[in-house]
Amino acid sequence: MRHYLHVAALVALAAIADGGGGAAGEPPTLDKVIFKGRGGGEEEKEGVIFKDDYIEVKMRCDGAEFGKTRDKVVRVAYGAFDQEAFQRALGHIGDSEFDAAKKILDNLEGRLSQSIPEESKRMLPLQHIMYQQAICLKGMAEREAKADRRKEIFKQAQDICQKLLAAKPDTVYFYDVKLLQAQCIELAGDRATARGWYENLWNEFRKKIEGNEFNERYVFLARLAYLRLEMEAAVAKAGQEDKARRLLSEIEQIKQSQGWQKYSGPAEEAEAVRVVARALLYLKEYEKLISALNTVIRQAVREDDRELLASLYEQRAAANYALWKEKGEDKEYGKRALTDYLRVDLMYELSPASSALANCRIAEILYKLRMPNWKSHALEHLAKAKSLNDPGMAQEVDNLLREVRAAEDTSTVEGEKSAAAKEEKGDKKAGEK
Repeated sequence: MRHYLHVAALVALAAIADGGGGAAGEPPTLDKVIFKGRGGGEEEKEGVIFKDDYIEVKMRCDGAEFGKTRDKVVRVAYGAFDQEAFQRALGHIGDSEFDAAKKILDNLEGRLSQSIPEESKRMLPLQHIMYQQAICLKGMAEREAKADRRKEIFKQAQDICQKLLAAKPDTVYFYDVKLLQAQCIELAGDRATARGWYENLWNEFRKKIEGNEFNERYVFLARLAYLRLEMEAAVAKAGQEDKARRLLSEIEQIKQSQGWQKYSGPAEEAEAVRVVARALLYLKEYEKLISALNTVIRQAVREDDRELLASLYEQRAAANYALWKEKGEDKEYGKRALTDYLRVDLMYELSPASSALANCRIAEILYKLRMPNWKSHALEHLAKAKSLNDPGMAQEVDNLLREVRAAEDTSTVEGEKSAAAKEEKGDKKAGEK
């Protein structure tokens, strides 16, 4: 799963090559607040920011105070910060180049600590660096193959989150950081503890948003993550159909609420889809699930909503795979599942568990449908699945690997025979003429 960026807190930071407040004798570069203007445009104010939290941004400009609630703020730009370097780091994060981004962020943190010794003032710009550092560590952990090292890096991300909350309890990333901590616990493998975290966050956020209801999307994220893990725990047992239907009913109520209509976005939709998909898969309502996913894909998704798109295609692949199995490995459903599994594996950044599952399914379908050159391609995907060292898929991957290795691939030979027969037939026709 990807991170939940607070849209209003995306930061552009004014460039100063030396990381300080300008050359000796020059006044420091002023901060900027870019906010939503009339008619859908943007406006900006220049001054010195003295408050930047999850509720509002305030600055002193031209001898007066200026402020905007966070939902009206597009971004802020701190004069004491190297914008160019920070934007490079954000670019690396967008490209999943987390190590490169982390090096830049660590350097910026060191320079900022030298230029602004006072912690309370330093934390205004520093909170943006620390949150992105935690995002980098989470991304690095998700790519780490060794389980012990993965847990260690996830713990480092949690530690940065805790340090940020301790230094600036009202950080603009308050909700994001809390959710990020729970995500790290979940991704490290302790799903039962993560479920408890999400439930506690749901209760905490519901109280916290009083007076700043524009942050209600985080209430939805916490609740949906909890329901997803509840459904995940339920599907491991038989006889949980009633629970699955109750969860579906709650999702429907959430999506019909006024707050959802006003504040939800791609991240919330992705979580809702995950819960609905798990429930419908458990209830074996595959056609209904595919229809719902197709509707969301056609109507509600932009190409840059990569996390949501990956989730939608993963769930559609799973539904078509289930139908393929249910209908005696029907070729049409197998091809549909194969297309979506290939799509998510090639086009999107997946967790090791999701990638291992996708590659295993790709290999199985290639093998069972005897697609052209199936054996070499299947072995290639199984090697990738095995390299990810996902404990949940290890046995299935090994069993399929043995089966594929033992099978004979006649697709290439048959293809060559068919081509030769066509060529011979063509030669005969030419001779007759």
